[in-house]
Amino acid sequence: MIINIIKYLSLNLLCNFLVACIFYFLHSNFSLAFIIDTENRTFENINSTLVFFLLVVLIMPIIETFILIYLPYKFFKRIDFPKGFAIFHIGLLFAILHTHSAYYVCVTFFSGIIYGLAIYQIPTNKFWSVTCIHCLKNAIALSLTSI
Repeated sequence: MIINIIKYLSLNLLCNFLVACIFYFLHSNFSLAFIIDTENRTFENINSTLVFFLLVVLIMPIIETFILIYLPYKFFKRIDFPKGFAIFHIGLLFAILHTHSAYYVCVTFFSGIIYGLAIYQIPTNKFWSVTCIHCLKNAIALSLTSI
């Protein structure tokens, strides 16, 4: 289980890095400032760093993984939806509900695809394995944006 978590977390971070590089290239060469929203207004009213950390790293990943990844996975599996299309739709659903900017939609689309891939490929403890990957990815992203 730990190997799978590390594998999919690494793949997720690599995809996020590649998307960031593409958007940086587009922004620096074509002045597309409108696609990168540098102001995160999602948690403007939260003053406590601990509350913010718990929301971003623990509570929201559990809720999002259950609603946006696990439930669609169960639904697609039940109706015998082709795996590739199901993974694509999980990624799309995950991205649609993360619309802070065009950059963020792309990043979360690929993250959703990786979470969908993981939930199909990991043999046991599917929900908690994907939730761990999601929590760790958010913790890494939060720590990198705080630097």
